[in-house]
Amino acid sequence: MIFLIIKAFQKLNSQIYEASGIVSAVCHGVGALLNIKSKAGELLIKDKAVTGYSNDEEVLAKALEKIPFKLEDELKSRGSKYTKASQPFTSYVVEDERIITGQNPQLTKEVAEKVLQVLRK
Repeated sequence: MIFLIIKAFQKLNSQIYEASGIVSAVCHGVGALLNIKSKAGELLIKDKAVTGYSNDEEVLAKALEKIPFKLEDELKSRGSKYTKASQPFTSYVVEDERIITGQNPQLTKEVAEKVLQVLRK
């Protein structure tokens, strides 16, 4: 989760989004979106539908003691509209205003396909 403190990464993604570009991430990588702000100073994910590795998946993967925070909780605390698949480790991709996120690492291809689909619009 080192991306949380990398201002250059946050600024770049904010600029991409503000220029009508797409910002996407998968699994724990969605944590990189937590502190990105818009030009207006609002968190980019505030009021946006997103997904990422769920608390249930953290428990099932026995990963809780290895992570600094629970991604699902952090996404919710920053005002996002976090949703997840009804079953852990299943397919779940969310798109909201050019923010595309996938719940778990098996979804890299599906997220990339969704990005391409949005780019072709």
